[in-house]
Amino acid sequence: MPINNTIAKDSLPATKDFNYLREKGLTYIQQLSGKLWTDHNLHDPGITILEVLCYALMDLGYRTGFSMNDMVREEDGTVTSNAFHPAKRIFTSEPITVNDYRRLLVDIPGIRNAWLFPEDENKKTWGEGIRLFAYCKESVLLHESEIDTAIPIPEDRQHVRKNEEVNIKGLYAVKIELDEHPLFGDLNSSVVPIKFIKDDLASSEAEIIFPHWSSVDKNGNELITMFNADKISEVTVELVVPVTTTVKIFEKLKRSKWETRWTIKYGTEERVLENVIVKMTKLPDLFKGVVVGKSLIDSINGSLAKEGMKRYCQRPREIFKIFSRVRTKLMQHRNLCEDFLNNISTVDTEDMSICSDIDVDVNADIESIQAQIFSAVENYLLPPVQFSTLKELLDKNVPVEEIFNGPLLEHGFLTNEAMQEADLKQQYYTSDIISLLMDIPGIKNIRNFQFSISKNGVVKPDNDSWKIKVTPNHKLKLDREKCKLLYFKNELPLNARFQESINKLRLQQALQTHLKYKDPSNAIELPNGKYRSLEKHYTILNEFPMVYGLGEKDLPENASPERKARVKQLEAYLTFFDHLIADYFSQLLHVKDMLSWKSDLNQTYFTQYFHQDKDAVQLYWDYVEEKEGDKKIWKNTFLNKVFDDKDIASRSPVELAYMKGKKGLQYLKESTSTYLDRKNRLLDHLISRFAESFNDYAMYMYALPDEKIINDEEVSHELIIDKLNFLQNYPELSSQRTKAYDYSLSEDEILGTKGISGFARRMMALLGMEFTQNKKLSDIDENGNGGFHLLEHILLRPVKDKDQLLSVCLDPGCDHCGEEDPYSFKISIIIPFWVKRFKNMHFRSYVETLFRSEAPAHVFLKICWIDKDEMKKIETALGDWMKAKADYTEALPSPGDTKQKKYSAALEKLIITMQDLRTDFPEATLHDCTDKDEANDNRVFLGHTALGTFNPNQDE
Repeated sequence: MPINNTIAKDSLPATKDFNYLREKGLTYIQQLSGKLWTDHNLHDPGITILEVLCYALMDLGYRTGFSMNDMVREEDGTVTSNAFHPAKRIFTSEPITVNDYRRLLVDIPGIRNAWLFPEDENKKTWGEGIRLFAYCKESVLLHESEIDTAIPIPEDRQHVRKNEEVNIKGLYAVKIELDEHPLFGDLNSSVVPIKFIKDDLASSEAEIIFPHWSSVDKNGNELITMFNADKISEVTVELVVPVTTTVKIFEKLKRSKWETRWTIKYGTEERVLENVIVKMTKLPDLFKGVVVGKSLIDSINGSLAKEGMKRYCQRPREIFKIFSRVRTKLMQHRNLCEDFLNNISTVDTEDMSICSDIDVDVNADIESIQAQIFSAVENYLLPPVQFSTLKELLDKNVPVEEIFNGPLLEHGFLTNEAMQEADLKQQYYTSDIISLLMDIPGIKNIRNFQFSISKNGVVKPDNDSWKIKVTPNHKLKLDREKCKLLYFKNELPLNARFQESINKLRLQQALQTHLKYKDPSNAIELPNGKYRSLEKHYTILNEFPMVYGLGEKDLPENASPERKARVKQLEAYLTFFDHLIADYFSQLLHVKDMLSWKSDLNQTYFTQYFHQDKDAVQLYWDYVEEKEGDKKIWKNTFLNKVFDDKDIASRSPVELAYMKGKKGLQYLKESTSTYLDRKNRLLDHLISRFAESFNDYAMYMYALPDEKIINDEEVSHELIIDKLNFLQNYPELSSQRTKAYDYSLSEDEILGTKGISGFARRMMALLGMEFTQNKKLSDIDENGNGGFHLLEHILLRPVKDKDQLLSVCLDPGCDHCGEEDPYSFKISIIIPFWVKRFKNMHFRSYVETLFRSEAPAHVFLKICWIDKDEMKKIETALGDWMKAKADYTEALPSPGDTKQKKYSAALEKLIITMQDLRTDFPEATLHDCTDKDEANDNRVFLGHTALGTFNPNQDE
């Protein structure tokens, strides 16, 4: 079929179609002046003017057709500032789900995988060892230790213990799996290799198997303080001698594995480690695989024992550094009404050993095959988390909003599929393992495949030969040393050298590029654009034929003065059209500025001069009452004048801010009221792009009977400031809307770094509140915009027995639905009552509604409006508690008695002060039912209005 290479008649839009514009213009001419002007032929000057204007409009239509990518460019080719939030800021969010938290933790160097568990393996929420019970008859909470003394009736005690335990929700146990350390290997391992360098055992090698770092010593003391000690002063090693044998006889025995006891002294403390196994791994032929006990003790005591203890402490210290980074990361990204157990630990493990006969090729390297078997089984039981790069995901056509969904990571991106694949499983299948092994090159057949599962050395009963079941919240780990793999080459049985296979496995893992450290780039490059000189205007005067003598085409010298005057008259007439088109071009240039949130841009209409200076003097002028002799002087003063303080001294404060530095021509183009109206509407448009709205807040601001608000002009100005602040900080205000504050920081650090909760910052932005840095709410003026304190109840949970508990209000018959738990998903909002705008009950109702609508749906808010005296008390108690909380958190997991008591005292003071708070109401006044629109519109309505404030004395 032949291709028709023609241009369709209607291919041009109306703004670029000269014939359309000309016909449209003629239609308007005929409608407006058909009775006076009937000659519409080409020679008519009016038609010439029409055609020139149509050409100018075509130029405008052409420029408006440029892509937005070009329109937002600056002269240097960059995108205009404050117009777009990058994808990595606007699409990402704080962690919301458990998988989001896992992403954050896996992103930390040294962590292979991580999990957060809201419940233990018995499906019960965590309690940190503090058990609380609700006593309905007295409407109180009790510690477990208080039940016997607080409840007189035995039957009630039994009922409370059995049915009324309070399980706090929102607590997570954090478990991590550690990466192989490049120097220390498996950080969870307590095996320390040593090499003897003197005495009888010189050149011999052994492995010391210490207790796990999380265990306790002989006297029940934790080992953590020993690992954190600056210096270990003394280490003594002795053999563990059976009761039935004397020391001298036992020391003469020859063995390859010995049980020893280690006594470690550091500072003023001492730890005694029992059941430390010393296992000989390499001995000269002289010893034939065994060693005399006395020779072992003599060789290991002294410098070798200290060296072994030093190496033993290295791994826990590295683990504690990782734990510290984990806690810091969790505190920085904690959600409202959620918290984490004090003891971060490695994931609980069950060990799996396999036993099988394997047929291999005759030329197969059985050590390499065994290394591949270990790698295949371990990756099946718990595969590493697969990071993806931005390019990989874009190449797979994954939407950008889906790529950046969740927290922003440092080492790439983690998809939901990757997190699900690397999650803990509760069952595996032997058929899958056999299939994986059969895929290994060199393996011909798998025979007699069996497995066993054990925890802490105790083997679990085997109920199924083809299904491997794992305890919930546990990781299944392959115990390489206990695996028994027998290889057959032409029916000849062979054993692989275990240590060699392990070395090959480590080499194989080291050669693989770590999946975390791919290309970490997370910035999406914007498409290339071209800067367009959108504002340049070539005056339409130059488009007329030379006979008109307009623009650059001067009349001949012999032209009459009357002719020259008519030319200038026509120029002046055409200037109105010229300037209008030039202003459109200027407006087009500044579209990128109007659709941004630049705080220094205080105009929405833009204008420009387009004539040469000599022409401007003649066309733009202003009459001034000055004389030179008998002549009046005509000067261009107002249009080019820049307003200073003297010129606008009598203006309102809003006009002062708007007019200063502007030219007269610009002010003629746009007055203050026009600017305020258009700027607010432009900002509303930008805000609506994020599905947000300031409409309700704006309505209340205009309606408030507040002495601070003088007129609508000031309200509009205040709204512009609030909207700009909202847009400039929107990525944080949006992504952190459920984020809580970092309580590991002190109050001064929180105020100094704006480390308040994301929810609080969002509410401040929506209510036009300023961040009161280093300023107490009790010191704010009544004419201010106010502020508030936010207190999560879960942070007030007890940390030891007999700590002060929050109050409850229970039904005596124990018919309650959540009231027995004052800690889970509850927040107290404390707001200053004396601020003028808060005394308006309608605005106060709006504030409460806004708080509840912006809070997460599962969170219950208690909002309390208090006076200055109560605010001073609560801020004093809150400040003491925050400092004690930060000190206590810093000292975890072993805070010590002093910090423990200090925190408990601060907690008690804060809870008592909180419980004494009472909400204040403005005094209600009686009115005629027809009264309305009064400054103090606090009329009494039956069943609805609070009739004042109750201030009880001690007797009441």
